[in-house]
Amino acid sequence: MKTILCTLLLLLENLACARIYRPIEVLAAPIPGRAEDLSGHLAPQPWGDNSRYEDRAREAGLQLLVLGLENHAPEALDILGLEGPTGAALLSPEAALDLVRQRPIRYLIYPLIPAGLMGLAFSNTASSLADPAFWLFMATTDLVFGLPNAWVAARSNARLGACFRERAFRPGSLPAGGIQRGLVFLRSPVTQPPPWLRIRFRSTAGEQRLDVLCSGTSHEP
Repeated sequence: MKTILCTLLLLLENLACARIYRPIEVLAAPIPGRAEDLSGHLAPQPWGDNSRYEDRAREAGLQLLVLGLENHAPEALDILGLEGPTGAALLSPEAALDLVRQRPIRYLIYPLIPAGLMGLAFSNTASSLADPAFWLFMATTDLVFGLPNAWVAARSNARLGACFRERAFRPGSLPAGGIQRGLVFLRSPVTQPPPWLRIRFRSTAGEQRLDVLCSGTSHEP
């Protein structure tokens, strides 16, 4: 009975192992088409070897996108901001991370599982499981398992958060002939039709708008 219980607990814990973050390479897709002053490209950003984060993003309705803009004007353009479809929300890197982060605390509660089961076993003193040494062994094993996983989860979250912050698309000045790419975090319960973004920018002609579709086509509204 003890062997079976040990096996089940260890199997459960191994299935819930923390996942190591693998660096995400921002998609370097070409920017097709051309507007009078500005053209853009929007595409889904692959998560790479980060299936745990990708699954969480899908469950939360978070779309990780890469936006590229190219300035065709003879002078710098001021990128004023981005707008998403109705019902969708553009998130900060920190808010996006909070939706997909692993929870290190869950790995620290594993030693409490044997403690709860021990109470049930001790209620029946005739049970072969009413052995303090056995439960001490299980609690120690769970602690040894939980601490490294908590560390891996926390470190992976920190690395992913740094990636999000460093590579997020940020409005600002785009020099003549310049190209800017960055990550955009769009949360929406609707995945169809494909996402799009509206870029507000200012040129010598005044404030303008450009709609960029996720398929890569762009047009002036």
